[in-house]
Amino acid sequence: MTRDALHFAFSRDDNEIDHIPLAEITNSGIMKDAEHGGTRASFSGPRRNSVSLASHGLYTIHIATENDGYNSGRVYYLQAESNEINDRLLLAIQENSKAARKRKASRNIWQRAQRRLNEWFNSTPVQAFVIAVISLNFGVTILQTQLINHESHSGSESDSSLWDRLNIAFVLFFLAELAINAFANWYVPFVSNPWNLFDALVIMSSLLLALIPGQSVGLKTSLQAGRVLRILGKIEIFKTIVNALAIALVPVLSVFFILLLFVSIGAVHSVSVFGERYPEHFGMFDVAFVTLFFVTAGEPWPDEVRELTEDGKVRWSMMSFCFIYTIGTFWIFLQVCFTVLLDNFIAASSRMALEKKLMDAQMQKNEQQMKNPLEPLLLSLAREFSDDQDLSDRLQRIYQLLDHDNSGGVGCAEFCASMRKLHFDPPIHVTASDFASLTQDGELCDANGELGPDEFEAAMRKQIQHFAQSKLSLITEERSMQDLEFMQFGSLKMIFMEQTRTQNELRRISEQLLGPFARAPSTSRVRRGMAMEWRPSRAVVPLQELAPVPA
Repeated sequence: MTRDALHFAFSRDDNEIDHIPLAEITNSGIMKDAEHGGTRASFSGPRRNSVSLASHGLYTIHIATENDGYNSGRVYYLQAESNEINDRLLLAIQENSKAARKRKASRNIWQRAQRRLNEWFNSTPVQAFVIAVISLNFGVTILQTQLINHESHSGSESDSSLWDRLNIAFVLFFLAELAINAFANWYVPFVSNPWNLFDALVIMSSLLLALIPGQSVGLKTSLQAGRVLRILGKIEIFKTIVNALAIALVPVLSVFFILLLFVSIGAVHSVSVFGERYPEHFGMFDVAFVTLFFVTAGEPWPDEVRELTEDGKVRWSMMSFCFIYTIGTFWIFLQVCFTVLLDNFIAASSRMALEKKLMDAQMQKNEQQMKNPLEPLLLSLAREFSDDQDLSDRLQRIYQLLDHDNSGGVGCAEFCASMRKLHFDPPIHVTASDFASLTQDGELCDANGELGPDEFEAAMRKQIQHFAQSKLSLITEERSMQDLEFMQFGSLKMIFMEQTRTQNELRRISEQLLGPFARAPSTSRVRRGMAMEWRPSRAVVPLQELAPVPA
């Protein structure tokens, strides 16, 4: 027994047979042998043991579960070696299940509140209102900046206090918005979103600056102006552009580093060669670096550098340096920077658009899950089986998992409950109407209206065939890599499997029709290196023996 579940396993075996979530136990108590009439509890496992619960006057613990829970309302019967152990086990189950139900109830209240607040916060009207307040704050900041010099000359303290009150009001509104966002998405969804972290940094900085007295008006207005950048995280198209730019800037940094080295080398060379002639531009490294940086940014070369000699000739030493630097920066490195930035920006935008389409397609696929609730199981089978016999073995193993009581038949209720316990994401939820569709309104069931091993295999083979046909019909649409892989390989396996089954069926029919004249082809194989050659039998039936007898 763990904190959240009661697990079952055979003695000296680490494989789990079944488990009961403690929060889903509705009732538990002790029954005597007469009350359950010697009920036998059986588990499908490696040894498929059946344990009798009626023996030697020992008490039996019964555990009832929720109808809509993991165990689908099943009642479990447990019996220990002595009544003393039964009492301790029952007490532990009751105490832990009560605590688990309390934890589940508290989690449910918290999760419901979070879900409702998240839906409200992310709704279009609320987000539009937040964007409007951010824009209003930016407009007030522009107006304050327009009047800041006039107020400083006039010395009006009332106007200054008005701007401070407006700033505090905006900061409190943004702080409340941040608190609501953090509560609605706490913890991992909030922390893993970089836009939420950016909002928290801007808002907390604004709050600290508003609470600390004596700060300059210019610093406050600069920080207020930076709040408008939060709009980039509120509008989807802006968010896409910023994210694509962030991805594209990473490879551009390497080109920027090479450009920085080129400018630094040019600064060192200009100081050593032209420092004495032009000390105001190339006298020291920092001065030369700033001069070349402004030239790289598009500023013209200084007038002194471009001056001619006294006899009207060009200073070729300086001009050669200018030519080499201009070609290296403007014609090579800057062009490479723009090309790399544009190429990576387009690639990142395309990749993000494709991911969004795939995400929308996956959401649409999940919404359409009710059209074929067995799709996770069918996709797993179609991708993993190797041949016809392997598919039969896999279907038989699944049938053993579904047939919990080993009765050799799986009814509607047992099929629906057992399918829910298979480990798939999303879980398989099958209803009575789905069971009727699977069995073609009971035509594939046996005389008792249940699915036997053969009936289950036949029904699942039909489902796999229909599933493959539906996937192939969507081959022209944009699909995920998982679907494309199934279309390419899974469908080919289905074709080869059906071809093999058809050949076997034709061989069986021919043997029935020809009777003693039919002879199976020889399956003798001759090994040649690593290859195998199949030789047909030399036994030939004469045509006279196969000719129809005249009437």
